[in-house]
Amino acid sequence: MLSKTFPIVMDTGIVSILTIASFLLLAFTMETIGGIHAIPRIDITSISTAGFLFFGTVGFTIVGCRAPHPFWPHLMRVAVGYWFILLLFILLTTDVEIFVLWLITGPFLITPVVGLGGMASFVVIHLDQRST
Repeated sequence: MLSKTFPIVMDTGIVSILTIASFLLLAFTMETIGGIHAIPRIDITSISTAGFLFFGTVGFTIVGCRAPHPFWPHLMRVAVGYWFILLLFILLTTDVEIFVLWLITGPFLITPVVGLGGMASFVVIHLDQRST
């Protein structure tokens, strides 16, 4: 049981660390510029969404390349863990309204990230198999 759970936990950690690092980088950048009030709200939302999409896709690409074949069930399990980790992160760092919003919309936002990362890892794996 532990031999099947540990890779899921480790891969969830990879994706979560990449995404949370992008949010922390955004917070550090905002603080350097002059605080949250120096940047319009729409720009903060756009930048955080772009970071979530980019770093989440990179994370799921790495996870898909590391996963055993077939990798889609593994990616789905990692996505559920990723949703819970981000839910905990949001609960600890923001207010209840955003927590409830993520609770409802989180799975719909994570699905394209998993799909893009899965497709990218599929391409990387098959290009690597062709070259050998």
